[in-house]
Amino acid sequence: MKYKLWVIFTIAIMIVSICPSVFATESADLHRQGSISVTLTERVYNTLIAGAELSLYRVADVFHGNDGALQYRYTTAFESCGFSLTDSDLAKKLEGFVENKSIDAIKMTTDGQGKAVFPELDMGLYLVMQSNTVSGYSPCKPFIVSLPLETKGVYQYDVDASPKTEIAKLTDI
Repeated sequence: MKYKLWVIFTIAIMIVSICPSVFATESADLHRQGSISVTLTERVYNTLIAGAELSLYRVADVFHGNDGALQYRYTTAFESCGFSLTDSDLAKKLEGFVENKSIDAIKMTTDGQGKAVFPELDMGLYLVMQSNTVSGYSPCKPFIVSLPLETKGVYQYDVDASPKTEIAKLTDI
């Protein structure tokens, strides 16, 4: 009986030493930089929308909490907004806050493929807003993007985002 326990114990030690990545939890590297790519497409006809100016605002810093989980804290520009970072309408509320304040944004315009890329970004929570109207299309609704983005236990540092809203083609009446 002791021999069987010793064999089981030895096999368990071997498995743990051979496969440490299976038992380790990945920790996000918050010191690196990442990017956010946004592609605007009109939903009904899948038309790519060029010429849309997107504004990117860094809303919150990210840090490791005591339990190792990612946590967020508003940046100086947003700390007086008064909204909870867990609010389901956060992007819409922050849109109104930004419009009433003079907050710097990084601006990019979508190319012929409907894509704008914001490179070399510090880790954090970002607000993406369309700051102009493209003739014939309604603007996309503001949305929040997290860098890094965790998907199935893996952190992504280069995030491809699309607004989770319809970009409807406007028609003349």
